[in-house]
This record gives sequence, structure tokens and C-alpha cells, in this order.
Amino acid sequence: MAVLSAIFYSADDQISYAVANDLHPTMFFVYNSNVSIIVCVIVTFAIRPKKPTSLKELLLIIFYGTLCTIDHITLELSIFAIGPGNAVALFFTSTVFTVILSIVFLKTKPKAIEIVFIICSTTGVVLVTRYVTLFEITTEGNIISLGIIGVAFALVAAITFAANLILARKLSQLATPALIAVFSYLFQYAIAGLILCTFYHAWKLPETLISATLVVSTGATLFFGMLFEYLAVRYANPTTVSIILTLQVVLTFVGQFTLFSFPLNWTVLVGSVLIILSCIGLLLLKKEGDGAEINDEETNDEEAEPILDNFETLD
Repeated sequence: MAVLSAIFYSADDQISYAVANDLHPTMFFVYNSNVSIIVCVIVTFAIRPKKPTSLKELLLIIFYGTLCTIDHITLELSIFAIGPGNAVALFFTSTVFTVILSIVFLKTKPKAIEIVFIICSTTGVVLVTRYVTLFEITTEGNIISLGIIGVAFALVAAITFAANLILARKLSQLATPALIAVFSYLFQYAIAGLILCTFYHAWKLPETLISATLVVSTGATLFFGMLFEYLAVRYANPTTVSIILTLQVVLTFVGQFTLFSFPLNWTVLVGSVLIILSCIGLLLLKKEGDGAEINDEETNDEEAEPILDNFETLD
């Protein structure tokens, strides 16, 4: 699920880059979020998930949507302020924040090997982004002041993203449907986009049919990226999901290299290898863990059989 989420997020990055010079960023927020809502509503009506059953669950769903909105917008603002490379490198420190928040709120301690994978994946992200700067967006008149503000935006995005994963884990324990949680985010994101677009007086239609088609398609990529991210946390711990999502950096670079003729460099290759190895290692670790759980269950069943036999003898 996490790999699928990384694929859709990477596709969203590629398309965003393709239309970056046609639309103001806040106008892109409006199209992106509203098309995503339409996709979400269609899928929701088709599946008809259960509604929230308590006030606590409803409040957590709303809070989840708020955190996701803050995460998305602050990351974009950071990209416009300090450049995509710097912003992405800082953003994926979220793996560290995910570990910290998991310890505090989920009472789970990371294994030593997981810490090694975190270091490897974070190093890989830095190596890839420092050379390529992942999509240098140059929309005239849309650049926000550089410096410490951009760094602050990136760190806020990293922390809120980590909090999103932890909260998604909590919601999955309450059996909250993914569609309900994702809709909460998309609805709040759409409102924020409308406010920002109005503030910047950035209302504008796509100039060509191709641009319009690309913008509309980002609605689907964003929706499925969020959906699979939420589902991933249901089946794996937030730390694992956070590390696997760094594959987005590798996939984004592959898109740059194949679609936009970006140059290839050894640092990018080394960084990509580190990220991929970290993800493979985590998947193998999880597979071994699942196997151990199955063996434990079988052992428990075998131990239970003599006890059942004794009860039958007594009868």
C-alpha cells in the first residue's frame, strides 16, 4: 500500500511540474483539491462506508483532515520559498519525527535495524535532492521570501506528516473507513485553497486543453495517494510506512530523467540505492515478523491440544 501511495504521489509531482508555469500555486490547490473531492465522493457513493459512530471518532477525523491540509500547504510553501530540493530533504526528516511520535503516542519502540534503515533512507533523500533539486519551479511573481521561513515551513510539514501517520493508525484502530478520513482532508484542503487563491487574486483557467487535462488528473493521483497512505498504516507501523514513502523521491527523479531529460549523477544513483535497500530491508523484516507470528500461533495451538485431551479424559 505504501509503495502504491509513493507511486501516485510521484505521478502527482510530475504532473504538477508540467503545469507549474501555467497556474498560480494557489489556483493549482483549488483544481487539485476539488477534483479529488469529486473522485472521493463517486467512490464513496459506490462503496458506502460506515459513518463515524462516536463524537471522539468524528473529532479525530476532523483533526486528521486539518493536519493533512497543514502538511500539504506548508510543504508547497516551502518548495516555493527555498526550492524543491531543500524542501524535500527537510520534509523527509519526517521519518525521525514519526519514530518520536510513535514512542510517545503509540508506545512502540523502534528496532535497532529500523533506525539503521531510517538513517539510510534519509541519507538517500539528501543525496538525491541535493544534486537534482527535484523540479525547480519558477513561476514569475509567485515566489515567497526565502530563508528561515521556508525552512520553518518544511519542518512544520515534516512534523504534521508524521502526526498524520500516527493519527491514521489511531483511526484505523477505531475501524474508521479510509474514504471518510480522506474526505475530511480533501474538504478542508479545498476550503484552504479557495481562501488562498482569493487572497492572491490568482483565479485563472488552464490555457490549453492539455493543461486542463493534466490538472484534472492530479485530482485522481492525490486521492489515490492519500487513500493508499491511510490504508498502509492499517497494515504496517507508521515508521515503516514513513520510510517506504521516501521511494517517492526515487520515483520522482526517474520521472524527471525519463520525461524531462534531467541529467544523471552518481550521487542520485547512490541515494536511490540507499532508499531502495532501506525499503526492501523493511519489507523483508516485516515478512519475517509475520512468519514468526504465524509460528507462534501454531506453537500455541500445539500446546493447547494436550490440554484439550486432558479435558476430554476427565469427561
